[in-house]
Amino acid sequence: MLERDFVGLIGANGAGKTTLLKMIVGLLRPTRGEIRLFGQPIRQFSDWERIGYVPQKNALNPLFPATVREVVTSGLYNRKMLFRRLTRADRQKADDALYAMRIEDLADRRIGQLSGGQQRRAFLARAMINNPEPLILDEPTVGIDAESQEGFFRMIRHMHQHHHITFMMVSHDMDMMKSYLGDQPLQKSGAYLFM
Repeated sequence: MLERDFVGLIGANGAGKTTLLKMIVGLLRPTRGEIRLFGQPIRQFSDWERIGYVPQKNALNPLFPATVREVVTSGLYNRKMLFRRLTRADRQKADDALYAMRIEDLADRRIGQLSGGQQRRAFLARAMINNPEPLILDEPTVGIDAESQEGFFRMIRHMHQHHHITFMMVSHDMDMMKSYLGDQPLQKSGAYLFM
């Protein structure tokens, strides 16, 4: 993939789409072949903050006492920064991500109190907090209503057109992906649909 590409990966349930994404983001290891990130074999890759990932399902206990701001800010933590205090710049990144996803008014609410669409925006803000180069989305509209899905795709289109982000999105909804990638040209970038 090149900078600002938009890759859509579709297929039936159980075809391995989520497994592929988990291998790309280092959550699973391939049994054969090699995955390279930014030219490095995945086993040697350590700059994970360069990659944004929104999984299909977040293992979220609705009673977990975290605010939306805390969930978004958790995207800053990695092995290098696990035990350090948040800086003013970190807090500004969180505010910017909340604003970009249009959920700044929800910052102090508990994540478990949000609707499915609002939670998806919060987890997208978490993935966006480090300004990732590729953003990998696994079935980002599962469990949200049609109106929220439409708004989500408008937001993704805006992000793709105005930021230097490469997108990889998985779905089992072929019609939605074809309409998104096929009918509307994306500026200055490639759009690919793999089935």
